Amino acid sequence: MPRDVLPGTLAETDYNTFITIALPPPKDRSLADVWSALGGELKPSLDLVVNAPFDVRKVRAAGPPVLHPLDVETRKLDRDGTAERRRKAPA
Repeated sequence: MPRDVLPGTLAETDYNTFITIALPPPKDRSLADVWSALGGELKPSLDLVVNAPFDVRKVRAAGPPVLHPLDVETRKLDRDGTAERRRKAPA
């Protein structure tokens, strides 16, 4: 792909990004298997493959651990615009 159409760090790397489309699938993967796995019939499709480089040495700090269950609050608006608060208890 031309570097002027690549986003962000892909445009800054010294390595190339390759795209192939509509090539026959590899021998170890059948297109019929893909559609069967999705629970549907075989449909017309194009196979798009993007090979993009990434820096395996780049390290980012992990976020903090999740120590509490999810707490969700929703509000239902009545026709007159007043809100009824509802709280879902953590599971």
